[in-house]
This record gives sequence, structure tokens and C-alpha cells, in this order.
Amino acid sequence: MDSQWKKMIAKVVVGFVVFVMFGYVLFNGLGRFPYDKGELEQQFLDRAKEVLLLGDEEYTLVSKEYANSVTFLLKTESDERACGTYVRNMFWQKYQESHFYSGKNGVLYQDTYSYRVNDHMLIYDMNFTFTDEPKIIPPKEVVPIMYYKYLGVCIVAMGFFGGRILANRKPIKGKNG
Repeated sequence: MDSQWKKMIAKVVVGFVVFVMFGYVLFNGLGRFPYDKGELEQQFLDRAKEVLLLGDEEYTLVSKEYANSVTFLLKTESDERACGTYVRNMFWQKYQESHFYSGKNGVLYQDTYSYRVNDHMLIYDMNFTFTDEPKIIPPKEVVPIMYYKYLGVCIVAMGFFGGRILANRKPIKGKNG
């Protein structure tokens, strides 16, 4: 195999690797996804203990799986509150913490609370009530974002292949040539 073929194969491999890395970052964002689904509840409780929210007292824990995320709500007997959402990787069954709010940092002083979640497939508002029976209320409206991600992949692919076609064009001979 001559060096021209080796260069072409190397360019194709490098282009493919760059394209795959771009697609991964586009679909998942940057960051690690360290948690399995089975350990999310314990991770949420450990996080609540870190902010000195959870001690030896009784608590109510509610969880809800929605789209590409798992959300938790916690309310203790002393009316301390916490909520958090973990978002799944688009390619593997691994999760990362997307949001965590607690009453200790002064955010959850009202009986209702809401925040916006981007779970890499949809954008929606997750709603919580901290009344006598705490609950997670699923969103009524969602914004699908996968269309934009697929459009981004198509634009990059078109640019890549268009660039390759233009780079391999032979120059047009002029009138004097």
C-alpha cells in the first residue's frame, strides 16, 4: 500500500473519530455519568446528609421516572426539604446529577417549587408540592430537543462530506492553460 492510500485512510479514521466525539458531546453534553440506576436513591440520600438535611429522624421519599431522568423529593419530620434530578446518558444506563436543591440553602421555603430540566431528549418543568402528602407533579408541556441535535449532526455531516468533495476537485484550467 503506497503512502497516498495510508494518508487517505488516516484522514477517514480521524474524521470519523472527530464526528463520533462531536455526536457524543452533542447528545450528552460534557461531564461524567458515574451512577447506575440502582444507586440513585442512596446517592440522593447521601447528598441530603452532606448538607446536614437528613439525620436520624423519619422522612418521606418520593421518586418519579420521567422521560430520560429520575427525580426525587424528600421531606423530613422537621419539615426540611430536598429535591433532585438525575439525567441518564443517551447511550448507556448511567446517570449524572442534574439538579439538587435543599431547604438548608434557602430555596425550598414555599409549599410548591419548580425547576427546568434538560434531560438531553426533552426540556420540561418538574413541579413539586411539599404539603402533607409530598408529590412530584409531571410536566404538562415539554419541548423536544432531539430534532435540533439530529439537525446538528446532519449539518456537520454535510459540511464534512462537502468539504471532502470540494477538496478533491481538480482545478479548472484557465484560458491560457
